[in-house]
Amino acid sequence: SWQADDDAAVAYVDVGGCVVAAGAPVCAADRGAGVARAFAHAHADRGAVFFGVSRAFVDGLPLGDDGFDVLPIGLAPVWRPRAWGDVVRTADKLRNRLKRAARLGVVVRRAAADEVRAGLGARLSQIAERAAEVRRLPPLGFLVRVELFEHVEERRFFVAEVHNRVVGFAACVPIYGRDGWLLEDMMVDDDAPAGTGEALVDGVRAGCADADVVS
Repeated sequence: SWQADDDAAVAYVDVGGCVVAAGAPVCAADRGAGVARAFAHAHADRGAVFFGVSRAFVDGLPLGDDGFDVLPIGLAPVWRPRAWGDVVRTADKLRNRLKRAARLGVVVRRAAADEVRAGLGARLSQIAERAAEVRRLPPLGFLVRVELFEHVEERRFFVAEVHNRVVGFAACVPIYGRDGWLLEDMMVDDDAPAGTGEALVDGVRAGCADADVVS
């Protein structure tokens, strides 16, 4: 990472032709634009890119000839747990997948941090490792690398089980300041019944019903 000072840093990767920052600078929100400019200036000979940032961060940047260029390439979905029931009622395919998973014995529950630290963690790692075998990480792989056991006590874990055997999981991390949760990792084993993924999303909705948003 690049340090502006003790209270501001930028996580980035060197891709040869330029440096690519993962998200906005880690600092107080009102310092974001200034730290971004300092980071770009420090790498002026190479060029700097900020990838995966919020609209609020972009709105605070100087744009044009004296600032940054902006290229939207996608948006992260956001949904509200309290409205999930309406979504299920109006989406026939989703509702059918949830019913099928239930018929096949899929049960989703929230797992405690102590359980994850103990034997359950090994099973989650096994599912994650199998998924990694079929998905090669891109050059910015650190953005999607699975780090299940970082700050376990602050996460919410959900497991999908069939006859008490874990066949998939979802892990959420808090979105501080927005009363929300980020569905950071969700993986399903190859032999999981149809509808397991949808059941996990439904389980996250139920387990994060106290939140305003899930992304």
